[in-house]
Amino acid sequence: MHLVSREQVGSGTRTVIQCVTTQHAPEMVSAGSAATSVNQQAILVGDTDGNVSHMYPYQLNWKINLGAQVQQLLAQYPLHTRKDLTDATLATLTSNQAGPIQGMVSATIPPLPATSPNSQSQLATTTYTFVITWLPLVFVLVQQTLVMVIPLSAQPTTLCTGRFVSSHQPIAPSEAPAHQPVSYDNVLVGCSDGSVYLLDSMAAKPWFSCPYALTQMVAVPRDDDSTDWVVCTGHNQNLYIYHDRACVQTHRLNDWPMDLAVGDIDGDGRPELLVLQGTATLIAYSLVPGRG
Repeated sequence: MHLVSREQVGSGTRTVIQCVTTQHAPEMVSAGSAATSVNQQAILVGDTDGNVSHMYPYQLNWKINLGAQVQQLLAQYPLHTRKDLTDATLATLTSNQAGPIQGMVSATIPPLPATSPNSQSQLATTTYTFVITWLPLVFVLVQQTLVMVIPLSAQPTTLCTGRFVSSHQPIAPSEAPAHQPVSYDNVLVGCSDGSVYLLDSMAAKPWFSCPYALTQMVAVPRDDDSTDWVVCTGHNQNLYIYHDRACVQTHRLNDWPMDLAVGDIDGDGRPELLVLQGTATLIAYSLVPGRG
């Protein structure tokens, strides 16, 4: 392992970092005598002051403050953005404070309706970044622009993307590269009261409820063409595994789970669930019956 870059992205404490595919189309680069398609990757960094910084490839490209962006959104579309926000949330946003960044995911979803209540048009792009802070909101970004806030009933604590709806709609052939078909993602947000919501269009739809405060969720793809498993952890020693909105399995750990990850670590083409426990023990599980 060797250092390739060291960059200062601003003051304050960093809380979240994520690598995402940028909005730009893949660029063609020369590799010997052949042209190779390369997906551009960018870095998003969140901090305790509510800033989201975008770095590509290693240099700071842009930085926004969610609180300031919300002010612009409220001023432009007051009826649309205020109707489901509590007075306490509005007061916090009015003071240009969005709180520390707690989580971010980037997802390709069907185009959202434009944020103006008087406009019938849709936002052209289908790649969005979803950001959560300590406020009961999900902030929706298109590159460096905040385009929407989605109210929640509780404080969000975790986000994950995957395939959670059976009617998974593929991108139209004209929009997707012929050599790489793409499907839309689904986005789930978990909250401090155990509730989990599916982010659909401009609303957070109740999806299922976990019996403890959630700290993390991950999606685990299945072997068949069904929807993904959702593995939940929180202030409890039990893993709860959901499929199609129902709890299908629980597993008790020897210690509190600290982190989750998913990957094919044995090379058999099937993903394993990795659980890091508080005792610094790393455990790998297979969710496929009869394996592991």
